[in-house]
Amino acid sequence: MTGLEYFISAARHLNFTRAAEECCITQTAMSLHIAKIEKELGFKLFYREHRAVRLTPGGSAFRSEAMKILRQYKEGVQRSASAAAGYEGALRLGFTNFVERTFLPELVGSFHTNYPRIEIVLNKNEHLNMADDLKQGLCDLSVVFPYEVENDRDLSVHVINSYDICAVVNSRSPLADRKAIELTELEGEPVIINSAHKSPRLYQKVLDDWNRRSFHPETITEADSADSMLFLVEAGFGAALMPSYVRQMQNDTVRIIDLEGSPISINMAVAWLKENSNPAVDLFLREMEIYKNSSK
Repeated sequence: MTGLEYFISAARHLNFTRAAEECCITQTAMSLHIAKIEKELGFKLFYREHRAVRLTPGGSAFRSEAMKILRQYKEGVQRSASAAAGYEGALRLGFTNFVERTFLPELVGSFHTNYPRIEIVLNKNEHLNMADDLKQGLCDLSVVFPYEVENDRDLSVHVINSYDICAVVNSRSPLADRKAIELTELEGEPVIINSAHKSPRLYQKVLDDWNRRSFHPETITEADSADSMLFLVEAGFGAALMPSYVRQMQNDTVRIIDLEGSPISINMAVAWLKENSNPAVDLFLREMEIYKNSSK
């Protein structure tokens, strides 16, 4: 207990013995605590009359202030403990282009429902900048394709999901009415993929996947973002190979087609700095595991 709590108990009982019993200390210790507070304040809190005590005018005024101070102190301790446990504060969440169209809104919504006092700050950036964002403290967590960050020793990377690659074609394409095609059926037209400049390791993974499937398109068009890839398909520049979560973007202009045979897939992961001490990170990771298990 604090000295203020001892004083408030004594002021309530106007009896040092009963106050000492309530606070589980001796009467002598109670008297010493009150004397110490009076010395620090520079004025008397109690008139001491034989076995009874009563508040001085200063003591009466201080009792009201002490109760306010104690209430604020306890609230502050509670807020600080909540923050230390990760139940208050902020979580800076980074993500790459188009990732917000996956599971992320549902996961963030669930996290906000369970931890409404943790502010979620969203930060969209490019693949190559994600590691720097984490190391510079601009993000606590980033939802990314892991290929650009998985070999960084300063980061922890945990795969969340895996998505099959599908073909995205213009509605005027001869393939538009097909439900599934062989990958090699796209060799005769331009194929749109992520830019090597923006995501070099992801780009190399795509080429490696193609080689394993003996797919060698005559023309490759690179795009800086998933939005740009869809734009080029809609404009008739070719077909794109994209993760299956783009199905929700199907419209009158584009068609989403499955690839037959052994699937090509792409992983989605969450990355964070190993030395990050924000307790909200662990809470988000815990929420992510719950989401993964419920989605199986």
